[in-house]
Amino acid sequence: MNESEAQSRRLLLAFVSLAVAVGFCFRLNSIGFYNDDYPWLEMWSQAPSQTPWGIAAYWVKEHAAQWFRPGTILFHPLEFWFFGFHAVPYQLALLAIHIGISYALFHLLEGEGVERRLAAFAAAAAGLYPNHDATRHWACLTGAPLALLSTLWALLAYRSWQKGKGAWWLALSFVSFAFGTLLYEAGALLAALPICLDWRDRVEKGASPKEAILPSILSGLPLIGLLGAIVVYQRGYVPRYVMTERHPVSLSPAHVFKVLGSGLECTIANRLLHYIGRSAAYAWRSFTFSDWALWLIAAAGMTKVIVVGAPDRAPEKAEKLPLLPLLGLGFFLLGYAPYFFDATYTPVVFAQVNRVNMVASLGGACWLAWLYGRGRNWTAKASAAILAAFLLASWSSSAQWADAYVMQKSAIEKLKPKLGAPGEAKTILLYGLPDSLGSATVFQSTYDFDVALRLGTGDKALSGRVGQDRVRFEDKQATLVWFGESPLSYASLYAFHVPSGRFARIDGRAAGERFLALSK
Repeated sequence: MNESEAQSRRLLLAFVSLAVAVGFCFRLNSIGFYNDDYPWLEMWSQAPSQTPWGIAAYWVKEHAAQWFRPGTILFHPLEFWFFGFHAVPYQLALLAIHIGISYALFHLLEGEGVERRLAAFAAAAAGLYPNHDATRHWACLTGAPLALLSTLWALLAYRSWQKGKGAWWLALSFVSFAFGTLLYEAGALLAALPICLDWRDRVEKGASPKEAILPSILSGLPLIGLLGAIVVYQRGYVPRYVMTERHPVSLSPAHVFKVLGSGLECTIANRLLHYIGRSAAYAWRSFTFSDWALWLIAAAGMTKVIVVGAPDRAPEKAEKLPLLPLLGLGFFLLGYAPYFFDATYTPVVFAQVNRVNMVASLGGACWLAWLYGRGRNWTAKASAAILAAFLLASWSSSAQWADAYVMQKSAIEKLKPKLGAPGEAKTILLYGLPDSLGSATVFQSTYDFDVALRLGTGDKALSGRVGQDRVRFEDKQATLVWFGESPLSYASLYAFHVPSGRFARIDGRAAGERFLALSK
């Protein structure tokens, strides 16, 4: 690579970094903790030894389920040891990880012969893809994108070994793949991608598709074998000797088609468009004039770079098997395949479980890059418009996560003066807040408000429940209806309506019904 090419490459990577960072950084300092974050933070802080090893030992003692993903046993305690209860460092870590994912995609595409401008466009699109915002802003989910990053680097190393480089590349790929898969398994089936890429290489070089199948399978067997060993551990050893499987298994072909259909909608079709539309509506309601001005400047700059840098002609070499659409299909299918047999998850974009779209979004980015590379003026402009829409959706998403956290803190600050002296056992029922804003939860469950209340007030005697539509006031006790029914004693029960600031002692059915009537 000569100096001119190296300079061009550096500029393209700078564009990728800037695009991902601009997409992330809107209101980043106002984004905080949500849902599962709270019980984990409280539990980690209770470890007798506040060293990474001490926190890890306490975590697995209290929650044996972590053995399903043993990578988390080391990673999350270390993360908490560094960052503690400070939210911004988690967000910066997520930003760095997503820039790393974009870099890894760029290097993977470039290494397979994709033109650098197209590889950079795909990398930027992957960093801005808006259908999995939970992986950007949910602190306890840091391990999911880190696992994908590790898996992508494993694929890069494995492809280097397949192309004849030293055996240490194979060892490096094994270590990276095992760490990524045992941290979060969503990208595990990408282990099949080197087989597909090697098969395509052989076909491009003149082998018949049939002749290329067996050599390609043999070249991919080492990584497939490692995946098999991990599957035996996760689906065999752990359920048998540690704890039972947490997720019900589906063997319905209809569920497979449901996952694929929903995934297509979330990646390139109606649900993605609906999400962008909802994001634009939220931005219209909540953005200030300066917010819109900054977005216009960022979108215009991005458009300028994309349109000026676009290919001015169709690719000169006709590929037998066009790489970008095929790689897009590979990421899409292998990204959703882990959910084919999981009855609890289907792709969504309107809730925090949209993390299931994370791997497949790389496929969407490859398809967009293929469109961008068609060498026509309208495709460049359309591609730039798509990324500008992604940027707006990312900013709107960040605003929703930030607003959700502001709501949480405001509710607890309003409640503090009403609680009286600390140390008295009280159970607080919360009313008047939305469960979520977009994908960002406010207070949605027993455990998030319960722990946030104790952490926010410093009073360990308090407990909290989200009351709205979930508490039934009866003659002898109240009953919380939330994944089953739990009794709530009237002896220490209080209710708080956030919008009005109404706080009341609930000592019986009549008091509860009166509180609800006044809080409508």
